Amino acid sequence: MFALTTAGMLQHYGTADAGATVYADNWGSMPGVNFDTSASCEVASWGVGRLDVFCVAWVTDRQRIVHRWYDSSTGGGWELLPALAWNGRFQTTGVTAASWGRGRLDVWLIDRFTSPPTMRHAGTSAANGTGGWTWDVWSVGAFTSDIDAMANGKGEYQLAGRCNDDVTGRPMMCHWTYVDWFNDYKSYGTYFGVEKSELRFDWSSARKPSIVAVGGGYPRYAIVDKCRLTILDQSRTLPFSNLVLAAQYPVDCSTQSVVDQAF
Repeated sequence: MFALTTAGMLQHYGTADAGATVYADNWGSMPGVNFDTSASCEVASWGVGRLDVFCVAWVTDRQRIVHRWYDSSTGGGWELLPALAWNGRFQTTGVTAASWGRGRLDVWLIDRFTSPPTMRHAGTSAANGTGGWTWDVWSVGAFTSDIDAMANGKGEYQLAGRCNDDVTGRPMMCHWTYVDWFNDYKSYGTYFGVEKSELRFDWSSARKPSIVAVGGGYPRYAIVDKCRLTILDQSRTLPFSNLVLAAQYPVDCSTQSVVDQAF
């Protein structure tokens, strides 16, 4: 687990004994940049002994994405992802990341500098997971919250976030599946969602959904709203709207954001 300290340092917490003891070590910061402590970081891994952490940082008056990697066999380091080509500026409150295999890393963010918000993506296939990053646009106006992502097998990513119904404007949870054929990103189907009235979320306070893999590769979703953690399971068949309410738990309101980020 990772967190940004108030002093602007990246703090790592880990365990080597199934959680019996937890150790902490300071991963520091990248020279010349200042972490945006109001934005969330994200960690991805393509295998044992590899960690890749992505955070939002400020370079002068521009937000940029900072990448800190660790490899148990080669060490670690810092890199700054390239600025956007068209004007070098975006505005975001978080980044999400995933990897479907060794040397493959992908990150996404919701850019609110544009109206409607733009979902931006950067990826690299460099053997060591650094360098070779390029930005592209995956969608304009699809999501209204930050998003979460997971890899669901080689070349396939699943993303979830908050959106609005095209007809009624009501908040929904939306899900996208992307399949990568020959490094040409394509989407099959469209995004599917469940309306607010069906799940009774207080979307005015809910953060982004969290998405994790479960048995058979089908995703499980977690949403924290108004002091409540809701767990949803996806049906074994599309469409995405076939969601099953798995469980709901009360959470301490003061730790709500921690639960959301740690799930």
